[in-house]
Amino acid sequence: MEHRHFDTIDSTNEQLKRFLSNGERDLLLTASQQTAGRGRRGHTFHSVKGGLYLSMDLPYEPAEEIPITILAGAACSMALTELCEREVSCKWVNDLLLDGKKVGGILAELHQGRVVLGIGINVNQSAKDFPPELAHASSLKRCCNRSFDLEIVCRTVLKKWSEVQQNKNKAFCWYKNHLLNLHRRVRVCSALGERFGTAIDLQKDGALLLHFEDSGVVESIQSAEVFIRGIDSYM
Repeated sequence: MEHRHFDTIDSTNEQLKRFLSNGERDLLLTASQQTAGRGRRGHTFHSVKGGLYLSMDLPYEPAEEIPITILAGAACSMALTELCEREVSCKWVNDLLLDGKKVGGILAELHQGRVVLGIGINVNQSAKDFPPELAHASSLKRCCNRSFDLEIVCRTVLKKWSEVQQNKNKAFCWYKNHLLNLHRRVRVCSALGERFGTAIDLQKDGALLLHFEDSGVVESIQSAEVFIRGIDSYM
């Protein structure tokens, strides 16, 4: 996989899609900062210098049992847990949390028959790098009281990603065991409004099983449909 680094870019995912549209394949893009970083459903991903922003071009495997977002979440959680020597957890479906604060996110998109996998991790940002509306976010440096080598963080994430490909069931178990939403009362936000329930299980296809309070019924929800929030916090 060819690695190309950019000092400043609009979005590593968007640039990778442009390369794919031109017929290029097997690329890994990284950037020191993004001017138009994106999260799920068009939300902005704050991407100032000090973070790790990368996108990988991967084959699309429609028969894959476990979603790529779950596998990437497991790989990132494993990598950051190792680097921080503290547990870095997952929030369904694409967030990484440390000390209850968001320190990273994952965005997978389909383009030109390929998967564009984007990973953003807040590594060395300080408090002044986060605007007031991102009070729920933090960085590895702020949580661990030390700086990290961005190249080492990148290499560790890619190493864990490679390991995950060798044992995807193990990766799914890691993700599920480090899923903070599980067995908690949560708020489900969708175009139809808010509902409350308890997350009782995670299925292999990435769907979250929720026992809803209004109906008393257990329903399976997909990540494309809703956002999950805690009752009193981001989790």
